[in-house]
Amino acid sequence: MVRNFELNDKEFERACEFEKKHMHRDVNTGAIGGHLTVKFTITSIGLFPSIKCGICGEEEVITDYDSL
Repeated sequence: MVRNFELNDKEFERACEFEKKHMHRDVNTGAIGGHLTVKFTITSIGLFPSIKCGICGEEEVITDYDSL
């Protein structure tokens, strides 16, 4: 079983882009934000990270398929 969940550079860049699109300045997201969730799905061929906005519900797979 995997113990550490990490994003590579490409996945981190995609997560940052998603975060910029989902700032929701018109909604109070609290002092530390917390409206974004990063989920790692474990499969037999690798980890598949995705990110979800808790305000609008949009979810995006940020997996770097070239790294699999």
